Amino acid sequence: MQNLLCVSVLLPSLKKIDDNRSELSNYDINKLVAAFLKYVKVDEEWYCNAYPDVKESIEQGKVESARDHYIPAGFLEGRLPHELKVDEEWYLQAYPDVKQGIADGTVESAQAHYAGKGYLEGRLAYQPNLDDDWYVKTYPGAAQGLRSNKYRSALEHYLKVGFFLGYEPSPPEP
Repeated sequence: MQNLLCVSVLLPSLKKIDDNRSELSNYDINKLVAAFLKYVKVDEEWYCNAYPDVKESIEQGKVESARDHYIPAGFLEGRLPHELKVDEEWYLQAYPDVKQGIADGTVESAQAHYAGKGYLEGRLAYQPNLDDDWYVKTYPGAAQGLRSNKYRSALEHYLKVGFFLGYEPSPPEP
């Protein structure tokens, strides 16, 4: 109860619905997201090159920097704060539809796919450090999915399910 009181001072719209649910205004959600985004590294040069409209806004004095754009707007618009290097070989193995798109000529490269829409779809740029045994023991749904042949590997389960549920790919460092 004390934690809820402390949070409700910072986020006045917080209302407890029941033991499992709370309600929060969009304004307070945006404040909360912005508080976390303060710690995200924004590559000013890359961001301006990737998003010419932001560069133009900076030049016109509408926004002070790429960072000042990213925190209140860029994140919500689905923009990346900096370039993420894609492991091309792994990405094409993990996402056969992208490999097919390259073969068909509809996708330029794994890097281009990821930067264009792959990250918005929740795809990973490189293989996570997945401890298969630990993962399957820790998450019973993964073990069940493997036993039922719904997933061919712990990695496939992580990519399609675990990542989106916030599962850790390996045990935390001691």
